[in-house]
Amino acid sequence: MNHLAILLKDVGQMKDVKAVPDAMVPIVKFQDPETEMECDLNTGNSLGVINSELIKIYTEIDERESQSSPSGTVWGWGSKAILPKLQVQPFERMKEITVRVNHNTKNVLTSTTSLVNSRGSDMVHCRYDDNKDYKHTGSGRGNRKTLARLLIEFFEFFSRRFNYVDMAIHVSRGQLVKKSTREMHNENSRQSTFRVVDPFLHHRNITGTCRGETLARVWRAFDHSYRMLSAGDLKGAMVTVE
Repeated sequence: MNHLAILLKDVGQMKDVKAVPDAMVPIVKFQDPETEMECDLNTGNSLGVINSELIKIYTEIDERESQSSPSGTVWGWGSKAILPKLQVQPFERMKEITVRVNHNTKNVLTSTTSLVNSRGSDMVHCRYDDNKDYKHTGSGRGNRKTLARLLIEFFEFFSRRFNYVDMAIHVSRGQLVKKSTREMHNENSRQSTFRVVDPFLHHRNITGTCRGETLARVWRAFDHSYRMLSAGDLKGAMVTVE
């Protein structure tokens, strides 16, 4: 990663290049000076490609989703779901891929044991409905909420309704799950963590660094955006919150 960072900076002329070799998936962070796009680059990790494909499939199922959350999930309550659970479908519909990854998962606490993957294995079995026959496309039309309303409800949910202390988001199940007593005990002795379970590595929290003051800043951003959008102040919602 350090060598790649040098190449990106000196040869590729990228900006703000920083190697993060000790991350769970080692990466190099940088900015493309032409597009000003923030980028993460890793090597030898096919799982990232599969994750990207899963997100792409979700964004193509409903036109509102392609314009909203990059996580592939639209949150709401008391109404029909907009997106299907692509990883909870009949067996015959599931695409299966097995990849080898190198990931750091020592001393990871989890209440969401994977059905097929374990911390001690480098082999990851990925199953999901790839919607090749377009069966799911447009399946959420029964939910007639506008993109604007969905966006406001997203910020309302994460600033008013989601319990960061004892709840986690299980992406592959498409539902909220309760943290284990052991997880909550260990977090209380340090700091509560925003927990989002990786779609394929169920022992991994993909937002593990979002805790303490970082989590507080994220919550303040959710709260600010909810209040501004609810008041019809789109410009105000775009203001950076410290």
